[in-house]
Amino acid sequence: MKLTTEQITVIDETLVLNGLIYDDIKLEVTDHIATEIEVKMEESSISFDDALYQVLLNWKEQLKPSSLNFWITRNGFYGPRIVVDKFASFYKSKFFITALIPIPFAIMSVFSFRFFNQEIAIRIFRNSIRILYLFEVLFISLGWILIWKSKTITTFSYFFKKNSYLIYFMPLAIVLGFWPNDLIENDLAIQSVFTYFLIVFVPFFMMDIMMVFKHLRTQQKINFASIL
Repeated sequence: MKLTTEQITVIDETLVLNGLIYDDIKLEVTDHIATEIEVKMEESSISFDDALYQVLLNWKEQLKPSSLNFWITRNGFYGPRIVVDKFASFYKSKFFITALIPIPFAIMSVFSFRFFNQEIAIRIFRNSIRILYLFEVLFISLGWILIWKSKTITTFSYFFKKNSYLIYFMPLAIVLGFWPNDLIENDLAIQSVFTYFLIVFVPFFMMDIMMVFKHLRTQQKINFASIL
């Protein structure tokens, strides 16, 4: 038995009342709940309201209010468990990815400083970083505009807005020359640490700009669904 548009709307509104306001997760949960309701209505010959009540009981734990340790999100987060679990998974994976990926690139960069013409190698590295972060600043600015214009609320837009300030203002300072670039000419230890922190914004940027693309993809799905 296929649910009507009005019944799908009831499911959507019920999820919002339970704190599930992010359209990307809400879209998936609505689809799952609608399918489960259709099965129950066919198998048990019960009304939509009864089937909705029974199915929501199975989703009770996933929709249960929960909180996320604020050391992960800086200001903390409170919402349905299904959203909290997604946030926790994202921030943990982001921490490891952004911490580990720059290491081999920093090692290779320091190696080039030490075993090639140091002055030329450092100049190439500085110019490359400035050009890279110039593009990063431009893409983040575009991301802000696209997210600001969007009426869709997703976990992806939340991730982006929460973290994009770091990968905007620090790279901007590097582009404008406000970063103490002379630290790269110090001894091996300082040079290695400084090079690492110059590169660490790259994976931050890659993960955050990916959130913009995922947000726009979710928006397209919602727009397409509204047409049908």
